[in-house]
Parts: sequence; C-alpha cells; structure tokens
Amino acid sequence: MAKGNAVQLIAQGMYSDGSSVDISSSVAWTSSNTDIVTVTADGLATGVTEGIIAVEASKDSIESNTANVTVTSAV
Repeated sequence: MAKGNAVQLIAQGMYSDGSSVDISSSVAWTSSNTDIVTVTADGLATGVTEGIIAVEASKDSIESNTANVTVTSAV
C-alpha cells in the first residue's frame, strides 16, 4: 500500500467442518510496528511511513497466520 492510504483487512474463521466465516469485526488486530502501519478495531490498516511490518488477528487466544504489509512512498 502507498503511504497515507488505507486497506481493509479481513479475517476468515476456518472451522473443523470445512466451513469458513468472516470474523473480521470480532478479532483484535495487531501491527508489529505502529510507526509504519496502524490498524483501528475495525481492521482498517493505514500506511504511516515506508517499511514492512507484520499484521495478525486474534480471537479467544487463537492467533492468525502473519500477513506481511509493505508500505511504499505516496504515489
């Protein structure tokens, strides 16, 4: 994403019966470096400055896979 832009993150819950559900509104989002990317309770990731960070979601002590986010210079 370009610096100053925002991207909506989505969390999918995968269940043992093979189903999946969008659980984005009920997870806690974490950015590994909020100086580079901030992430509000609704999963909106905003690029603050250039760099690469990791974003994770968690619910009921279960952590998601890590997603890397790259912030580039503004276009």
